[in-house]
Amino acid sequence: MSMLDLEKMQGAWQQRNQRLEATLKLDIDNVRSRLQHGTASAFKRHLRWLKLEAAFGGATLIALLTFVISARSDALYLAASVPLIAMALFSFGTDIQHWQILSRLDFSAPIKFGRLVLDAVRARRLLVAKWIALSACLLWLPLIAVLFKAAFGLDLLRGLHISVIAVNLALGVLLILIGLFVFGWFTKRFAHAPAFQRFIESASGSSFSAARASFEFEADFAASLDSNDAQTVLTQQQQSQWPAQANAPLRQLRRAILFGIFFWAILVFGSAIFNVQNGGNAHALVPGIFLHLFIVMQMIAGIVHRQLLSILGAKCALPLAKQIQSLQQMAHWRGNVARLSIVLTPLLALALVQVCANAIYSIDLYQVASPVLAIAAIGSALLIALAHYISWRVTATRFAQDSSNAATFGALKMTKRLLVALERAP
Repeated sequence: MSMLDLEKMQGAWQQRNQRLEATLKLDIDNVRSRLQHGTASAFKRHLRWLKLEAAFGGATLIALLTFVISARSDALYLAASVPLIAMALFSFGTDIQHWQILSRLDFSAPIKFGRLVLDAVRARRLLVAKWIALSACLLWLPLIAVLFKAAFGLDLLRGLHISVIAVNLALGVLLILIGLFVFGWFTKRFAHAPAFQRFIESASGSSFSAARASFEFEADFAASLDSNDAQTVLTQQQQSQWPAQANAPLRQLRRAILFGIFFWAILVFGSAIFNVQNGGNAHALVPGIFLHLFIVMQMIAGIVHRQLLSILGAKCALPLAKQIQSLQQMAHWRGNVARLSIVLTPLLALALVQVCANAIYSIDLYQVASPVLAIAAIGSALLIALAHYISWRVTATRFAQDSSNAATFGALKMTKRLLVALERAP
């Protein structure tokens, strides 16, 4: 081979490498442009939701202030309205502040600056979400009373037995204190755990979480270009695409969870009415509150599950591996909640029988039965619940798995089916 032939081959290789580099640069520019467009679109969607939230919050605040002016001579309803106005003002002010901050956010600024702004916004949103969750049990009765008074002129507070108001106040304050302790303990112990971080992100709102995920994915892509070769980055990005075969299982799972949330919401309303009607009867109120808290737990579990699903799918900017990991952890957590529900079944059965007998036939089974028989029934239920718990700690039987799946209206099995579809994706 002559020197001329070698020079021709070297020139051909250089031209080929130049074409490959140009093609690779074009691919990287396309990916970067798509990620930037996705981040901008996600924040635009979040800003639209913020406008709707602010409009609803402003209307609620105006309605409450109007009610306070009309009922200014009624000290009882003024006292019931004050915490509602404080919560509405807190939420409305937060929405307005965040809309102003995010509408002026400069995506061309350094990533560190953008993260600081988004961290501050998330912390404020979490504070609002935390106090709404903590005060929900305390404020639901004042909210219903003010709503009925304003809409229908019904004086619900003075028509209730004093024990209903006292129990609601005591239980609401107790749950706030317990919630503050539990949240502080979890924050200190699991502050850096990935599962806890994902829960915090979902608690800050699905639209904000999706926008934040898009921002972080774009930042990670830019950082990976500096640490890896471009071809590896493009390959990893292509592997992060949501597979089309997972769309149908995802839709089925969303429908099942939504059905469960509506089902438990109806029961929450029914149990609340029963507890209000039986405020002076401790034999009915204690099992009624126990059932009410259990139903609320099931509804919250469904809402958290649904919240995670809202940021999954083809429009999610998170890598597919992280979506699968989040879904696996959610399935594990929801399974634990379902198993706890099955463990509590004996106690729930006793409470349900007492509540149904009182609501349908006006019969107080505790008074009909002797105290010894009632205590024996409660003790037996506790022993059966303990046996269920021990058996689940030792081994998970097929019956246990089917019972847990039934407690979630099939959501557990559908979640596993979705995971299989994701893991089999090429």
